[in-house]
Amino acid sequence: MKFYLMLFSIALLSCNQNNPAAVNSAGEWVPTGHSFSLGQAEDVDLIKGMMADFNNLDLQSVQNRWGDTITFYPYNMKEPIIMANEDLGLWMGQFDSVQTTPLQFLPISNKGQGVRIVHTIQNENRFYKDGSVEKLHLYNIWFINDQNKVTTLRQFGADWGNN
Repeated sequence: MKFYLMLFSIALLSCNQNNPAAVNSAGEWVPTGHSFSLGQAEDVDLIKGMMADFNNLDLQSVQNRWGDTITFYPYNMKEPIIMANEDLGLWMGQFDSVQTTPLQFLPISNKGQGVRIVHTIQNENRFYKDGSVEKLHLYNIWFINDQNKVTTLRQFGADWGNN
Protein backbone atom coordinates (compact mmCIF):
# COMPACT_ATOMS: atom_id res chain seq x y z
CA MET A 1 0.00 0.00 0.00
CA LYS A 2 2.83 2.39 0.84
CA PHE A 3 4.31 1.70 -2.60
CA TYR A 4 1.07 2.78 -4.36
CA LEU A 5 0.74 5.85 -2.16
CA MET A 6 4.32 6.82 -3.00
CA LEU A 7 3.69 6.30 -6.74
CA PHE A 8 0.54 8.42 -6.57
CA SER A 9 2.44 11.21 -4.75
CA ILE A 10 5.25 11.19 -7.33
CA ALA A 11 2.75 11.30 -10.20
CA LEU A 12 0.89 14.18 -8.57
CA LEU A 13 4.09 16.16 -7.99
CA SER A 14 5.34 15.60 -11.53
CA CYS A 15 2.03 16.85 -12.97
CA ASN A 16 2.30 20.05 -10.96
CA GLN A 17 5.87 20.73 -12.03
CA ASN A 18 5.21 20.26 -15.75
CA ASN A 19 2.15 22.50 -15.96
CA PRO A 20 2.72 24.85 -18.94
CA ALA A 21 0.12 27.28 -17.58
CA ALA A 22 2.38 27.89 -14.57
CA VAL A 23 5.17 29.27 -16.81
CA ASN A 24 5.11 33.08 -16.77
CA SER A 25 8.04 33.66 -19.07
CA ALA A 26 10.47 31.73 -21.19
CA GLY A 27 13.07 32.11 -23.89
CA GLU A 28 15.85 34.66 -23.85
CA TRP A 29 16.77 37.93 -25.52
CA VAL A 30 20.47 37.10 -25.65
CA PRO A 31 21.96 40.62 -25.44
CA THR A 32 20.22 41.31 -22.11
CA GLY A 33 19.24 37.89 -20.79
CA HIS A 34 15.62 39.01 -20.41
CA SER A 35 12.89 36.46 -21.03
CA PHE A 36 9.66 36.76 -22.99
CA SER A 37 6.05 36.34 -21.96
CA LEU A 38 2.79 36.14 -23.86
CA GLY A 39 1.75 39.56 -25.15
CA GLN A 40 -1.58 41.37 -25.31
CA ALA A 41 -4.63 40.56 -27.43
CA GLU A 42 -4.84 44.29 -28.21
CA ASP A 43 -1.49 44.06 -30.01
CA VAL A 44 -2.88 41.29 -32.23
CA ASP A 45 -5.94 43.44 -32.95
CA LEU A 46 -3.67 46.33 -33.99
CA ILE A 47 -1.80 44.14 -36.48
CA LYS A 48 -5.00 42.50 -37.78
CA GLY A 49 -6.35 46.00 -38.41
CA MET A 50 -3.11 47.00 -40.13
CA MET A 51 -3.39 44.02 -42.48
CA ALA A 52 -7.03 44.76 -43.27
CA ASP A 53 -6.23 48.41 -43.97
CA PHE A 54 -3.29 47.39 -46.19
CA ASN A 55 -5.54 44.96 -48.11
CA ASN A 56 -7.90 47.87 -48.75
CA LEU A 57 -4.96 50.18 -49.58
CA ASP A 58 -6.47 52.57 -47.04
CA LEU A 59 -3.49 54.89 -46.66
CA GLN A 60 -4.98 57.08 -43.92
CA SER A 61 -5.88 54.11 -41.71
CA VAL A 62 -2.48 52.48 -42.24
CA GLN A 63 -0.77 55.77 -41.36
CA ASN A 64 -2.86 56.02 -38.17
CA ARG A 65 -1.45 52.68 -36.99
CA TRP A 66 2.23 53.57 -37.62
CA GLY A 67 4.41 55.83 -35.50
CA ASP A 68 5.91 59.08 -36.81
CA THR A 69 8.95 57.26 -38.19
CA ILE A 70 8.76 53.88 -39.90
CA THR A 71 11.65 51.43 -39.91
CA PHE A 72 10.98 48.66 -42.44
CA TYR A 73 13.34 45.74 -43.05
CA PRO A 74 11.99 44.18 -46.29
CA TYR A 75 12.58 40.49 -46.88
CA ASN A 76 14.61 41.21 -50.04
CA MET A 77 16.91 44.07 -48.97
CA LYS A 78 20.11 44.25 -46.91
CA GLU A 79 19.38 47.67 -45.40
CA PRO A 80 16.21 48.96 -43.75
CA ILE A 81 13.97 51.60 -45.24
CA ILE A 82 13.51 54.44 -42.77
CA MET A 83 10.80 56.92 -43.70
CA ALA A 84 8.51 59.49 -42.19
CA ASN A 85 4.92 58.36 -41.74
CA GLU A 86 3.71 60.93 -44.29
CA ASP A 87 5.91 59.28 -46.96
CA LEU A 88 4.14 55.93 -46.62
CA GLY A 89 1.90 56.86 -49.55
CA LEU A 90 4.89 56.75 -51.90
CA TRP A 91 5.48 53.09 -51.00
CA MET A 92 1.81 52.08 -51.02
CA GLY A 93 1.23 53.97 -54.27
CA GLN A 94 3.04 51.31 -56.28
CA PHE A 95 0.29 48.74 -55.67
CA ASP A 96 -2.86 48.22 -57.72
CA SER A 97 -4.14 45.82 -55.05
CA VAL A 98 -2.90 43.61 -52.22
CA GLN A 99 -4.21 40.35 -50.79
CA THR A 100 -2.78 39.50 -47.37
CA THR A 101 -3.96 36.26 -45.79
CA PRO A 102 -2.76 35.86 -42.19
CA LEU A 103 -1.93 32.36 -40.97
CA GLN A 104 -0.72 33.11 -37.43
CA PHE A 105 -0.48 35.92 -34.86
CA LEU A 106 1.75 35.52 -31.80
CA PRO A 107 2.05 38.46 -29.40
CA ILE A 108 5.03 38.46 -27.06
CA SER A 109 6.47 40.90 -24.59
CA ASN A 110 10.01 41.44 -23.41
CA LYS A 111 9.19 42.76 -19.96
CA GLY A 112 12.78 43.62 -19.12
CA GLN A 113 12.93 46.12 -21.96
CA GLY A 114 9.25 47.02 -22.21
CA VAL A 115 9.10 45.76 -25.80
CA ARG A 116 5.79 44.67 -27.37
CA ILE A 117 6.10 42.43 -30.41
CA VAL A 118 3.71 40.51 -32.66
CA HIS A 119 5.03 37.70 -34.84
CA THR A 120 2.93 36.89 -37.91
CA ILE A 121 3.03 34.39 -40.72
CA GLN A 122 1.08 35.31 -43.83
CA ASN A 123 0.66 34.81 -47.54
CA GLU A 124 0.70 38.09 -49.41
CA ASN A 125 -0.02 38.73 -53.07
CA ARG A 126 1.03 42.16 -54.29
CA PHE A 127 -0.33 43.37 -57.61
CA TYR A 128 1.74 46.27 -58.91
CA LYS A 129 0.51 49.05 -61.15
CA ASP A 130 3.10 48.01 -63.78
CA GLY A 131 1.31 44.63 -64.12
CA SER A 132 3.81 42.54 -62.16
CA VAL A 133 2.71 40.24 -59.34
CA GLU A 134 4.62 39.18 -56.25
CA LYS A 135 3.42 36.07 -54.35
CA LEU A 136 5.04 36.00 -50.93
CA HIS A 137 5.08 33.75 -47.87
CA LEU A 138 6.23 36.06 -45.07
CA TYR A 139 7.28 35.87 -41.45
CA ASN A 140 6.96 39.34 -39.92
CA ILE A 141 8.04 40.77 -36.60
CA TRP A 142 6.07 43.93 -35.67
CA PHE A 143 7.33 46.23 -32.89
CA ILE A 144 4.77 48.37 -31.06
CA ASN A 145 5.50 51.45 -28.93
CA ASP A 146 3.81 52.84 -25.79
CA GLN A 147 1.45 54.95 -27.92
CA ASN A 148 0.08 51.74 -29.52
CA LYS A 149 1.74 52.53 -32.84
CA VAL A 150 3.83 50.19 -34.96
CA THR A 151 7.37 51.53 -35.24
CA THR A 152 9.30 48.71 -36.90
CA LEU A 153 8.56 45.82 -39.23
CA ARG A 154 11.16 43.11 -39.82
CA GLN A 155 10.25 40.81 -42.67
CA PHE A 156 11.54 37.39 -43.73
CA GLY A 157 10.44 35.53 -46.86
CA ALA A 158 10.25 31.90 -47.94
CA ASP A 159 9.87 30.69 -51.50
CA TRP A 160 7.96 27.54 -50.60
CA GLY A 161 4.80 28.84 -48.90
CA ASN A 162 2.56 30.78 -51.29
CA ASN A 163 2.23 28.99 -54.59
